[in-house]
Amino acid sequence: MLGEVAEELADDRALIAAVEAMQRDVDEALSNQAFHTAREHINVVVRLGNRYVEDSAPWSLAKSGDDARLDTVLYHLVEMLRLVSLQLSP
Repeated sequence: MLGEVAEELADDRALIAAVEAMQRDVDEALSNQAFHTAREHINVVVRLGNRYVEDSAPWSLAKSGDDARLDTVLYHLVEMLRLVSLQLSP
């Protein structure tokens, strides 16, 4: 079970905005049968998520005991992965 989201930082808000934009852009691309464009919008978010993991370093947060920040980071990562997987499902 994921913890609650604490204070969101700029990196968190950037990831949220990118995921929201991805959902709109993928829907539009699929409506136009532009599958390659939809895939690229998804890839952009996956790459941003990878950078978010590297920058947030949840392993360091766990070691330092910063549970509030760790919960926030993990929540946003899991939510990003959930929404990406929904876009990729047939």
